[in-house]
Amino acid sequence: MLGGASVSWAVTGASVFSFIYGFIYGFAGESISALNAGLLVKRRTGIVAAIYTFMLLAYFMHPYGSRLPLWTMMDCLAASILIYPAALLGKQLLRGGEEIKLFPLAVLLVSFVSTVTHSLTMIFILLPVGTYAVEFGAFEAVYYAFVVGAAGPYLEDVIVIAASFLVYSPVLPLIRRSGILNFPMS
Repeated sequence: MLGGASVSWAVTGASVFSFIYGFIYGFAGESISALNAGLLVKRRTGIVAAIYTFMLLAYFMHPYGSRLPLWTMMDCLAASILIYPAALLGKQLLRGGEEIKLFPLAVLLVSFVSTVTHSLTMIFILLPVGTYAVEFGAFEAVYYAFVVGAAGPYLEDVIVIAASFLVYSPVLPLIRRSGILNFPMS
């Protein structure tokens, strides 16, 4: 994560402040996303739901959150609805992909919910935590960033869905059968 971000910032000529700011977003977002993936596979829906509920409530209770377009948060709302199905199927991932009929769907749901967690965490840090005041200042700048920037997470969602079906679903059972890595791989 840090290596890729460093190259990106070096190529675009970002400042040291952008590097530090991006590291905070990336580190927090990736950590909570990985935590949620593990919790879903372990079927700890209460914790994942509490994390989502807390961040979504904080977002919508924030004065800006209630004024921003709802469509920019649709993937976060969809993921919050899919927490229980993801955990229900995700628990079966520990048993092995070969005997699960819905293995691709299980991988997709866990991947989707945990990936959207990253986006939701970044939004949480931006608005409810208040880092928008440093980066953007005025509501108009935040509004513009949300509307223009909303395409990025949706593109990421499409990539995760495609990768889940085309790469993860066939590769994970292969890795399990080969014995290359010990399971569980949550």
